[in-house]
Amino acid sequence: IPNYNQILWYKKSNQELQLLGYMYFNNPNIENGINATIEGDANKDKTCTLILESLDLHSSAVYFCAASFQCDTGSEAYFGPGTKLTVL
Repeated sequence: IPNYNQILWYKKSNQELQLLGYMYFNNPNIENGINATIEGDANKDKTCTLILESLDLHSSAVYFCAASFQCDTGSEAYFGPGTKLTVL
């Protein structure tokens, strides 16, 4: 997309998509009960990183980021291809 100011992070396991948190400009917001941090910047051409903490077998899933432009009229999210994590 030509411009974005928000990166959202999701976990998909058992066909359920769970919002883990998001970065709005450079302000991270983690959902309650999620043991992770988000670092970086959500502006176009910057880097935003999800850091998972205390991995266990339940951490195995596909993780997605999505770029979005948040504004007063709403937003659309454009998803990346995802990264599969397997914890043995």
